[in-house]
Amino acid sequence: MNLQNSSQEIDDVVLKTVNLAKYYNLKNGFFGKVQTLKAVNGVHLSLKTAQTLAIVGESGSGKSTLARMITLIERPTLGQLFLQGQDVSNPNRSTLKQFRPFVQMIFQNPYGSLNPRHKIGNLLAEPLKINTPLKLSERREKVITMLGKVGLRPEHAQRYPHMFSGGQRQRIAIARALMLNPKIVVADEPVSALDVSVRAQVLNLMASLQQELKLSYIFISHDLTVVKHIADSVAVLYLGKIVEHGTKDQIFSGALHPYTHALLASTPSVDNPKQSGRIVLKGEMPSPLAPPPGCTFHKRCPYATDICTKMIPELRPVNGHQVSCHHAEKFVQTGLK
Repeated sequence: MNLQNSSQEIDDVVLKTVNLAKYYNLKNGFFGKVQTLKAVNGVHLSLKTAQTLAIVGESGSGKSTLARMITLIERPTLGQLFLQGQDVSNPNRSTLKQFRPFVQMIFQNPYGSLNPRHKIGNLLAEPLKINTPLKLSERREKVITMLGKVGLRPEHAQRYPHMFSGGQRQRIAIARALMLNPKIVVADEPVSALDVSVRAQVLNLMASLQQELKLSYIFISHDLTVVKHIADSVAVLYLGKIVEHGTKDQIFSGALHPYTHALLASTPSVDNPKQSGRIVLKGEMPSPLAPPPGCTFHKRCPYATDICTKMIPELRPVNGHQVSCHHAEKFVQTGLK
């Protein structure tokens, strides 16, 4: 019985990363020295069927780079990426053809991701034309069906992107991402460009589609209010590394890393508008070209001690979730104040 449950749990994991990293070599001028930018530096994650994993952090933390590796747009420099149990870290052409439909992406700017010269029906049918043997009539039928799933009408297939509102365009972008029946959808800031009322509609649509189609989401955002609404688990990224990872309740009710706490405290709250115990971050995120020694967060952390400046903290289990902080156990007892 235990062996069967263990097997089912393994099969339920649709995505897993092991020490995933992406480095870029940059040169400053013609005779300049080549420097290595570690955009993502050793990320461990897993995602189960019909679950939503939110990736949060400031701009420049490596969220979008991580998304491009998961969607097979870029290859990792180091580490492993598993989709449905298969290692796709260094895929050949056949593997790419097999797994590109498996994981699809919703971009931040729906208008920028839709070709303004093509009608919506053609935009949605294009992935089917390239990746499937479906006939023209079958492709048209699937386009109409998918438009209905995202709350649009059949006649919308004959219109151009500029004829829709921002919320409608994002619905079209969602429909296009689902045309190949993916198991994983990576949503990179999918509602940040929308009005507040429209955001709720799009988020509710995504939740409904997840339940209907058993989709797994990687939801990338800097808006923790949105994350609290949609996520099952949360990974906090800082300078290319995961500094805290746990369930939504663990992160929002008992954050242990000072950076996570600062992100939460900076989010407006109706229940607690004064944000008591707020941590105010000092300075800006360091350049990934020259990260500080030890804990990369120590120069901005009000709790930093001598060990933080010298030793890199490992991501380890503390109080039921993963945290990368030398003083995490102390914060379990005393809290972050």
